[in-house]
Amino acid sequence: MSADKVVAVDGLSVRYPGPVVALDRVALGTEEGRCLGIIGESGSGKSTLARVLMGIADGADVAGSAMVCGEQVVGLGAEGWRRLRWRRVAMAFQATGALNP
Repeated sequence: MSADKVVAVDGLSVRYPGPVVALDRVALGTEEGRCLGIIGESGSGKSTLARVLMGIADGADVAGSAMVCGEQVVGLGAEGWRRLRWRRVAMAFQATGALNP
């Protein structure tokens, strides 16, 4: 993946205990000012991908590369997430009341 990508995922694999393979060698990316839509049926790994990009894939074994704004997020520590979350990357959960003030 090119270094100018805002999101660059390469060879990303995620496994949950069981073993459940949620993602298997995913590669994708998008440049600044562009949009990327991820579609798929229920259970296809969309939420798992978002969770990896937000650093909240708790209990998962994550391998491969996932870059957000030039920062490798696979294995990123707490201080790195403090620099990224809500400043460079955020997530709106789809729960019906999540956006109700």
